[in-house]
Order: sequence, then C-alpha cells, then structure tokens
Amino acid sequence: MHEAQPNLPIHLPNKVLVHTKLALAALPSADSATARPGEYAAALIAQNPRRHGSLKTFEQELEKTRIPRISRISVTPIKGFALSHPSSINLTSRGAEGDRDFFLIDDKGSVVSVSKTGAFSGFVPEYNAAGNELSITAPDGSVSREEVCLGETIVADFWGHHKAPARMVIGPWANWFSHVGGQNLRLVKASTPGGGIDLEPVTLLGGGTLKALEDHAGLEDLDDRRFRMLLNFSGAPAYAEDSWLNKEFQIGSARVYLTGPVKRCSAVTRNPDTGNRDLPLLRMLKQHRGLQESVLGMGVCLGVYAKVTLPGTVACGDEIIAVN
Repeated sequence: MHEAQPNLPIHLPNKVLVHTKLALAALPSADSATARPGEYAAALIAQNPRRHGSLKTFEQELEKTRIPRISRISVTPIKGFALSHPSSINLTSRGAEGDRDFFLIDDKGSVVSVSKTGAFSGFVPEYNAAGNELSITAPDGSVSREEVCLGETIVADFWGHHKAPARMVIGPWANWFSHVGGQNLRLVKASTPGGGIDLEPVTLLGGGTLKALEDHAGLEDLDDRRFRMLLNFSGAPAYAEDSWLNKEFQIGSARVYLTGPVKRCSAVTRNPDTGNRDLPLLRMLKQHRGLQESVLGMGVCLGVYAKVTLPGTVACGDEIIAVN
C-alpha cells in the first residue's frame, strides 16, 4: 500500500524532513493524507517532546520553506456591499476588472463605505456590463434587477484624500439605496473603471498575519472578509507583506509594486454577513501593533497597498514571486 505523504514543499531542511516523516508515522493512517504540517509536528512532539523541541520551532523552520500563494480573491461591483470570490481576475492598471465600479455617496457628495453603514453587507451585487444591468440579491434571497441609467456628473470626496468623478444612477435605482440604508444615499458609477477603490488598485494580506492577530487577541477563525482585501495569500510568516514594501512581485501574469500599509477603519469591527458591529477589532489591532505611519497619516495598519506595474491574470494558487 502506498504510504500517504504530507503536502509539503520538496526543498526542506534535513531536520524538517526527518521530523515530518517521523510525525507521519505517529498519526492515524486515516488522518495522514489531510493533516496539516503543524499537526504532523504536534504528533511528533507529543511522542517525544524533549527530543523534538517545540511546535513553534518546527513551524518557524517550515515557514522558511513555503512559497506564498494567492488563497482568496475578493471583489464587489459596489463598494461596501458583500464580497464575491472568483477563482481568477483580470488585473488592470485600475485594479480587478469590474471591481468597485459603483459606490454610494451622501448628501454632501462624500463616499459612504462600510465604516459608515453596514446595511448593505449582506447584499450581493452583480453587474452585467454588456447588458448594462445591475442585480442585487438580498439576504432573504430576493433579487432586484434593473437597467442602469446614468444622469449628471458629480465629483465625490474620498475622506479628503482625493476626489473621483462619477455619474449619478437615476431611474428605478434612484431611491432603492436610501430605502434599504435608512438614510439619504445615492448610487453613482465611477467615470473611470475601479473609481471606487480607496487609494491603490491592489491590497494584500497574509494568512500568517491573521493567525498572529488571532493568537494575540484570543480569537478563532477570524474572518478575512472583515478587511475587504483584494488578494489574500498563504504560505508566508506573519507580517511578511510588511517586509515586501517598495518591491515588485509577479503574481500570475501580472506584476505589482507594494507601496505602503493599509490604515484600518471601523469597518473591521462589522460582521461581514450582518453588518453589525460585533468585535472591537480596531482596539485589538492597536493593542497588538500600535500605530504606524501611512499615506493617510498615523493609524492602526494591517495589510499593504500595491500598484499594478504589468496588467495580467491573477488566480487562486498563483505564486507570489519577487522580481529582481
């Protein structure tokens, strides 16, 4: 019978390979094909802790051998609405094709995001550009679907950092958002693709970073949707993305240049499904990391921004490779 092997990179330090093979034998055969590297280490250490050291040491050695890969892609045609998770995207100089082409504004022409309202967190939008049709699926499964009719041009304010030209969506959609949101809101379509992005067209956050935050805050299964990043990745140590700033990386057929940290807002305190504030995550982040400098000033930061230096296709599973 063929012996199941752990799903590990082949270029491992000898001591890690030895530990992994020994740990494999310590696990029940039913678990050997699906166990994570940390579980192999745990089994080995439980067998002989004095000889094999700590789980933390084992995982630190293993982390050095892993290749970062895209684990999740998150997009939405309307800023502040539920995220969708395609297996791949076309990455342009303005970001993922179709991502955040629409956004909401208030009476003053300021952008309204999740930090201001969680009313739309459970609503899933889809935009058919060819048919110029917008559909929104509510949490109860009901669907609203109408043509997108455009009116006057306005200039929206993004937190005093920059302004973005857009056109008012009129017709059947004109009053829908105010009714659902419980305040006077208008939907606009950005004059340029991806005009609803915050600062840069790409954001990245590592699973190792989320795990470190979980450990610090005593949390389990922290939902990465709270951070609303375009690209999540796995296979790198905590805060690896912070060390990648001012460097260029190949992801799929695209290339990106990492520019700076993402300053977090109160959006992270909202449940991604209900929109309710249910976790003091901003305070937890501040206790864990303190304040950092960002393009928006000092604040609590997590994840990084990136510019697109070469448009292309990015898919889940693609490696993140430094460009010399």
